[in-house]
Amino acid sequence: MLLDFIKIILNDLKKRKFSSFLTFFGISLGIMTIFLIFLISVGFEKSIEKQFEQLGSNRLYITSATQSLTSSSITKGLSDKEVELVLSRSYVDKVYPYYMRGAQVKFGNEFYSKQLMGTKLSEDYFSSYGFKIEFGRSPKENEKYSIVLGSLATSTLFDKPVSVGSNIYIKDLKFKVVGILESVGNDQDDAAIYVPIDTIREIYDAGDNIGFMDVLIVNGVNPQIAASNLKILLENRLGKD
Repeated sequence: MLLDFIKIILNDLKKRKFSSFLTFFGISLGIMTIFLIFLISVGFEKSIEKQFEQLGSNRLYITSATQSLTSSSITKGLSDKEVELVLSRSYVDKVYPYYMRGAQVKFGNEFYSKQLMGTKLSEDYFSSYGFKIEFGRSPKENEKYSIVLGSLATSTLFDKPVSVGSNIYIKDLKFKVVGILESVGNDQDDAAIYVPIDTIREIYDAGDNIGFMDVLIVNGVNPQIAASNLKILLENRLGKD
């Protein structure tokens, strides 16, 4: 569900060629003015709406159009500085930055091409999406080379099963599996590989760049108003076309 939605956001940007620098999606069934248009435009069925409720009614996704659009007037993407700026707002509770990258993952003598989810891994992060650690634990803050796998990633990516304590290699660097998530019933999420964002950016020389951020708004604050304020804030900082 989470990975599916992320892909829809990025694909939709490519198809529509939005002119605005930032696109905000408030994930809430109660905020239908913007979100319902998005649902209809990508052909969602009503049956999937319940899954969005699990993500919460106070989430916003902020993504840079530079990730998928070509525009001579857009010169800057999102970075940790923008994450800190957003987090400094009183109406923002938490921010989860993302950097996603396709990579060759090695286990034993086998290789598998896989999209890696780089973000700030913690118990709070997983629980905010309704994910639970079934085996092991979340990575500690100082563990650069610890990763978490979805339940399907342990059994479908390679011939031999992967377990807590197994070593997986990414660009010849050894990562230890410290946690395995319970199944959420969605193949995309259940097959995910979660890597500390600072580590994956270091491996691929990405500096402090991020692809997008997931913003949790303080309960009681209108997400539409928060989205409007953040849009103005970031456009003033980064510019718009």
